[in-house]
Amino acid sequence: MNRPISRRHALGQIVAGASALAAGGIGGPRAARAQGAALWHFSTDEAATLEALGDTLLPGAGVAGIAHYVDDQVGREDSLLFLK
Repeated sequence: MNRPISRRHALGQIVAGASALAAGGIGGPRAARAQGAALWHFSTDEAATLEALGDTLLPGAGVAGIAHYVDDQVGREDSLLFLK
């Protein structure tokens, strides 16, 4: 039986993924955004849209680097994103 995933669970997965990314040595999505790291899967406009959507759902998500986090997760074999 499939149960719907709650927003709380989804946000928990994002936080866990961001922590894992930070442990990977690049400083995490916030640092990647601050350094202007290149995105592999999203255009600049798509990243801006994702940040705006993220800020709507969770204020501060854009500054925290949600576009860089999602961009990283989309390309991973072991992605933490449940909607990949």
